[in-house]
Amino acid sequence: MGDQSQANNKRIAKNAMYMYLRMGITMLVQLYTSRVVLDSLGDVNYGIYNVVGSFIVAFTFIQGPISSSIQRYLNYEMGSSSGNVNLIMTLSFYIYSALALSLLVVVELAGVWYINNKMVVPADRLYATHFAFQMSLFGLVLSIMKSPFEALIIAHEKFSYYAYISIVEVLLKLFNALSLSYIAIDKLELYSLNHLCIILVIFIIIYFYCRNNFKNDILFCKVKNYSKFREILSFSGWSLFSGVASMTATHGVNILINSFCGVVVNAAMGIANQVNSSISQFASNFQKAFNPQIVKLYASGERDKMCKLVSQSSRFSYLLLFMIVCPVSFNIDYLLKVWLKEPPEGASVFCLYLMIWQLLESLMAPMWTAVNATGIIKKYHLTMNPIILSVILFSYLSLQLGLPAYSVVVIKCLVDVVLLVVRIRFVNKLIGFDILLYIKETIFPIIIVSLISIITVLIFNSYVNNDNLRLIFGTVLFLLEYAFSVFCFGMQKQERERILFFLLHK
Repeated sequence: MGDQSQANNKRIAKNAMYMYLRMGITMLVQLYTSRVVLDSLGDVNYGIYNVVGSFIVAFTFIQGPISSSIQRYLNYEMGSSSGNVNLIMTLSFYIYSALALSLLVVVELAGVWYINNKMVVPADRLYATHFAFQMSLFGLVLSIMKSPFEALIIAHEKFSYYAYISIVEVLLKLFNALSLSYIAIDKLELYSLNHLCIILVIFIIIYFYCRNNFKNDILFCKVKNYSKFREILSFSGWSLFSGVASMTATHGVNILINSFCGVVVNAAMGIANQVNSSISQFASNFQKAFNPQIVKLYASGERDKMCKLVSQSSRFSYLLLFMIVCPVSFNIDYLLKVWLKEPPEGASVFCLYLMIWQLLESLMAPMWTAVNATGIIKKYHLTMNPIILSVILFSYLSLQLGLPAYSVVVIKCLVDVVLLVVRIRFVNKLIGFDILLYIKETIFPIIIVSLISIITVLIFNSYVNNDNLRLIFGTVLFLLEYAFSVFCFGMQKQERERILFFLLHK
């Protein structure tokens, strides 16, 4: 039993390393690719492609909840002794096919009308715009049909292959961008056609990988009982309800900021959202590695192991993210000036509070997975969504009372504290999660580590005024101190022993 638990922990750590490798390489390549594409396409073509892409993406908000639902059911069936993965794959193929066909028809009609009647585009670029739109639309269909096979790879925890194929995809996109300078045809048409070909190539690779390695899971059996189909759709519906609530809260706050403070503050908030989005990937990649294990442990009836994994994942998600957030927070003004030269006023404050919010989200992520693992989510979403939407009400009141614009992100953090308490209570009721043990093994350790780190950086900054020295030497000092603090206070005795054993025997 202990050997199995240790093997699972090693697998999670290994999977997390693959996800970080994927993230590091793809982020660097994407940053360079974006610059090459902009230089090669030019402002007009680049703008056209982004408008077309944004229009299509706007119709895909329903895909996220369906994908998370399919992933949950695949993980569950794989962890259950009587699970039927083939049935879930068959149902997911039907669901994604229906979604792809529906979006193909709706987006085709809406997109052609929008381009011809509303989109502002030079007359000589109209044909190229339609061509790019059609290529993007077919690419969307292929991406949707690829989703169940990607979910199967993740459910089998083949993160090494998932990372490699993602790296291949971004490299192909880089080659697409570089090719624009060497092939003498319309650059927008060439770029959009190549982009479609890349999606097709990745789809074929993933499909044949699944067929060769998980052939028993994709036999696509005949469905005799559609109760599971209705169950998946119901699960997706409640997840969509929650997604719409979160999206409404986010956009609602942006509208309030615009109404009370103007577009300059919207720009500051937009920059903060970009920074937060980039930083959140450090936690989300780790979380993707442990999510399948949480669901599989629930399906196999191993509740004690599941509760322990939820607690461990929550603690390490926070600690991994804090390792990035702390040095970025103390150098945020300098980093924004290096990046943007003249960042919007107030952007650093928005960044700071959104990073605090992201830390709270990292603590809660394993609890979302735990609740989803049970499948009992109706009451959960009915309780959580009004709390999420309350951000709009409290933000309106704060701005109406004349409080600073950043008060809306302070409120966002405070509401997240409430959400954390409520989620802990839900996990306690659904799987017997020990709240006091969670406070002892997760909350107290991260508070101690965070305080030691913050005090260390504050003391260093009090003696050093140069921004470059603060960034370089302050970060090095922080990382050394942080490694020591996490080892001594952020880890449990068994975890420290494993680290020492690994270091001494490797």
